[in-house]
Amino acid sequence: PPGSLQFALLPEEEAVSAADRMIQRGLRRALVLVPRDDVGQRAAAAFGERLRGQGGVVAGEALYDPAGGDQTEGIRRLVGIEQSQARLNFLRGLLGMDLKMDPTPRADVDALFLFARNPQARVLLPQLKNVQATRFPILSTSAIYSGSNSSADAELDGVEFSEVPWLLGANDDPGIPTRAQMVSMKTASGPAARLFAFGIDAYRLLPHIEWLERNPGRKVIGATGALSADANGRVRREPGWARYTGASPRRVE
Repeated sequence: PPGSLQFALLPEEEAVSAADRMIQRGLRRALVLVPRDDVGQRAAAAFGERLRGQGGVVAGEALYDPAGGDQTEGIRRLVGIEQSQARLNFLRGLLGMDLKMDPTPRADVDALFLFARNPQARVLLPQLKNVQATRFPILSTSAIYSGSNSSADAELDGVEFSEVPWLLGANDDPGIPTRAQMVSMKTASGPAARLFAFGIDAYRLLPHIEWLERNPGRKVIGATGALSADANGRVRREPGWARYTGASPRRVE
């Protein structure tokens, strides 16, 4: 109803942001790797719809078992290692020679969209590296970041992911308290920190509701990103971006 807005931190929004970022970087052909659950498949659908809507292509998609360990078989099929191995076997049979060649990922792909929570990502990244899939840029969502730094996240180096700017220390608005200023509050750190930033923005949006309704697309800078309202009264969020470097997230433009 008039005078109200719907605001949430949705995985679909971050998947859409990943598709936008790929297109901005000229990465138009993507592989998609998501868990076999409702959230993962919602993220995959939102990512694919946005990418295709901007002239991109989902070149392949695979689902992994979020409770499983070894996902090598599905990853090999996704990145084309199976086809490469089949070509090698065909040539061996055709020529009658024991040819030596390392199977390589498909060449018609620009990037990989990965939806994975932090513990799952730590398992998946070594498997992706084993089949050379990290030769593609890998983009993910904030689910990949636990909210605190750990040496175990070294496996994730190079992965770029969307995140609320407040967690990255990237808020320039003096009206928003920094994470460092809130360090004494338990809910401002660890897994709850993202929700703390969400609470900051829910409070900040209150005096702007009517203005946002009258000005669809105009932005209010918040702790969780640049916020605007669409014609249906939903708050849209443009998150910040970070890249794992030395097991820690580093802000990227």
